[in-house]
Amino acid sequence: MLGKDFELEFSEGDAALEAASGEAVWQLFSTSFGPVKTLNETLEGNRRAEFERAFVDFHEGFRTNGGIHVPREYLLTIGHRR
Repeated sequence: MLGKDFELEFSEGDAALEAASGEAVWQLFSTSFGPVKTLNETLEGNRRAEFERAFVDFHEGFRTNGGIHVPREYLLTIGHRR
């Protein structure tokens, strides 16, 4: 859509999330990442515990020798008006 009015440049990158453990990622996200923090605060009892356990287990699936490494790929688009 912008091709006739802009010269576009695309760059791919990876802003990986790295942490010591799935639990460390949980501590970070449950206290400072709005969507996770808000959802966690609205759940009660077993549902909250299930959410935390699933979140930690998911991130443990990205375990490497050095801890947790979750790739977070992005596409940077820069446009220069012609």
